[in-house]
Amino acid sequence: QSTWGQKIKLKITTIFWMLSSEIDNHVILLQQNVVDIISLMLIKGDSKIRRYGTGILVHLVKTLENRAKLVEYGILPAIVEVLRNDNSKSRENCCGVICALAFEPSNRVPIVQHSDIILPLSSLVYIASPQEMTFVCASLWGLSFSKHVKYDLIVEFDVCSCLLSVIRTSTNLEALEYSIQAIQNLSVLEDTRVLLAEDKLVVDVATESILKFLREPCESSQLFVESLCATLQNLSITKENRVLMVQEKEVLKVIKKVFYSKNMENAQSTSCDLLKNLSFTKENFTFLQEDDSLVDSLIYIVKSGQGDVLRDKSLSVLKNFP
Repeated sequence: QSTWGQKIKLKITTIFWMLSSEIDNHVILLQQNVVDIISLMLIKGDSKIRRYGTGILVHLVKTLENRAKLVEYGILPAIVEVLRNDNSKSRENCCGVICALAFEPSNRVPIVQHSDIILPLSSLVYIASPQEMTFVCASLWGLSFSKHVKYDLIVEFDVCSCLLSVIRTSTNLEALEYSIQAIQNLSVLEDTRVLLAEDKLVVDVATESILKFLREPCESSQLFVESLCATLQNLSITKENRVLMVQEKEVLKVIKKVFYSKNMENAQSTSCDLLKNLSFTKENFTFLQEDDSLVDSLIYIVKSGQGDVLRDKSLSVLKNFP
């Protein structure tokens, strides 16, 4: 009887999966009772049933209007169950589903503040397959757009640790891109800027990575350097951070390296803004003035003819130096 019961459940799950593979059925299928059935598949089903159940979700989230409803109808606890207790294709499917759900703006607060997803999700970057890692980092990037959850992501769930680990060690370019841009998003609020600067690892990894991408270029180096420079520039907007950043001598080294690099006009422009912010603080001013190589790099930008906006920014910063 148990065997027959499992066969029947698997058959029903397979039928739902086949129906969900047709895009015209997506809205029709997304009813509260159907989501309840899918949740049972994920929580109570064996590995085959979970695989088909998560496959149904993969199909349903392809329709944009379904994404908010899936969260509203309570699918998150079942997804958490799979993340914690499965290491097969089902878990990869769930990572992809969370990624899609995270890009629906109305889902970001429920996902972060009203579910247990973030910790099991972010911990996967240390053991995940390349595809799972990409989904996890893309999910955190999607969530990081909401100003209502940035503080929680940093303080309650310490997502910076997993993002910085990816930036520092991964060769997965997609995961790198999402992680770098997530850190940049987290640095745009006043409260989070202070937190990120106090965690010296953020500045350390940003500067270390910029130097690495300049030294060992890859196809996305320009984008990565621009985004990391923007993160440092964001941190420098907060007055309390500026002395800390200048004490990290690597920040000034990065600025000079970027100024002398080719095809980095956006990063150079951002680095000018960064340097200007750092020079506004009295404690930094004398130290910066004494750095002749910094002045030389600014003069190089002015003379290199890389655009009027960049030249004007460089001249503006040079006015702060004798």
